[in-house]
Amino acid sequence: MPVPYLVIIGFFCVVAVQVGLAVRRDAAVLAAHGLTRGLAAFAWLFPLAPLCLLYLTPRLPFPLAPALALACYLPAIATARRQLRVLEAAGDERAAGALSTAVRVIGFGIAGVLYVLVTLGMSMATRGR
Repeated sequence: MPVPYLVIIGFFCVVAVQVGLAVRRDAAVLAAHGLTRGLAAFAWLFPLAPLCLLYLTPRLPFPLAPALALACYLPAIATARRQLRVLEAAGDERAAGALSTAVRVIGFGIAGVLYVLVTLGMSMATRGR
């Protein structure tokens, strides 16, 4: 496995652990606002995206592997956006940690989407499409 992939996978594993710990810490606040702790599970999809690009690109038709990699980021982004809307509307002081976690997940999710798009662009350039 190439070193850049190991670094990216390690980075997203660290992000997933941090999100999991933050969601566990803020579980009472999330439950008080009727929100699930699913964000912690969706964050574990982040490290799967580079693996999809690395191992599925040679095995699947061209746009399928990047599409699967994008699908690894979208559930967490959507869940974090929903949590952000609900917690901001509630205006609860106790929700500061959960708000911070949601913003962080959205930011890292967007970074992951950009990573997939850059990889897709480089792949298209080398294929001559």
